[in-house]
Amino acid sequence: IYLKQNNLPLALKEGESLIAANPTEPRYVLAQAEMYASNNRLPDAIRVAEQALRLDPGNAQANLILAEVYRQQNQPQESEKHLKLAFENPSLDIDQAVRILVGYLKQLPDPKLNALTLDLANATVRSHPKEAKAYSVAGDVQTLTGKKREARDTYLKALRFDNSKYQLWQQVVLLDAELNQTDSLLVHSDRALELFPNQAQLWFFNGIGHSLKHQPQRAVSALERGRKLAVGNLELQAQFDVQLGDAYHELKDNARSDAAYDAALAADPNNYGALNNYSYYLSLRGEKLDKAKEMSGRTVKQFPDNDTYLDTYAWVLYKLKDYAGARENLEHALKTTKDTAVIEHYGDVLWQLGQHPQAAAEW
Repeated sequence: IYLKQNNLPLALKEGESLIAANPTEPRYVLAQAEMYASNNRLPDAIRVAEQALRLDPGNAQANLILAEVYRQQNQPQESEKHLKLAFENPSLDIDQAVRILVGYLKQLPDPKLNALTLDLANATVRSHPKEAKAYSVAGDVQTLTGKKREARDTYLKALRFDNSKYQLWQQVVLLDAELNQTDSLLVHSDRALELFPNQAQLWFFNGIGHSLKHQPQRAVSALERGRKLAVGNLELQAQFDVQLGDAYHELKDNARSDAAYDAALAADPNNYGALNNYSYYLSLRGEKLDKAKEMSGRTVKQFPDNDTYLDTYAWVLYKLKDYAGARENLEHALKTTKDTAVIEHYGDVLWQLGQHPQAAAEW
């Protein structure tokens, strides 16, 4: 009542009276400590919060109050100590723990906060070992601090307790892809699609998995289905088209491969991955070489030191019988790569230039 009347002195006096009348009741002590803390009476907040801890050692709320007060007093070690004590206590409500961690998540990655946030996330899991939320937020922390393998495994633990969250499945398959774990990508995307068959991105990752396993027909099936679900999302459809261009190329369906790349480039003329792959496949076929030169030339202009793009451009020039131009680009590429395909192409170019001993040495 006194607080509603904006009468802080009487509110604090009433709080002290309640504590005196109920000396073994921690909730009155905690309420008083919070009142002191929120009104910048920091020494009093510490005094009363410590009183609460004497009544109830390890009380999570008392430790949170002390952590915040010490943070305001610029005492980071004391603040962190009490924060960790609060998080190690199973009585700390999981939703409150998650809210606090989300506050830290918004600041990550930060070298000054990474270790503390990881500690708090791990403590949350230890305190709430059967809560999907605990594993979910811990996975987010691990992702943002660069611990991708641990994050993927933590998200999978969250899914054991609650597999209904699409965002968790999305994170799992994304991390599978980033970790180049193709078998896991296929297993997890298949499981996710049983629950969420209308999510285009799951079909996208499933298609990528089949492409990486050199199963182009399965890749095409997944990618075409996902592309239909991505209607209205031009950016996502373009990503499907790039993957379809690759998959149809592996199936030797050149017409569909070209159409897919053309569709991707119509949506995003500067999709350099599409420009490079399309150019390279045209050069392998010896078709539309002027178009391949224009597309590949744009990628090299944008990324003049990318050895993959330089190799593609060189091979297009080779097919156009511009062997000097091909050699120049391959020699530039070989400054940064020892890729056997690039070396083999270099040997082919040297042979055409009449440098047969040097070509044989490269091969």
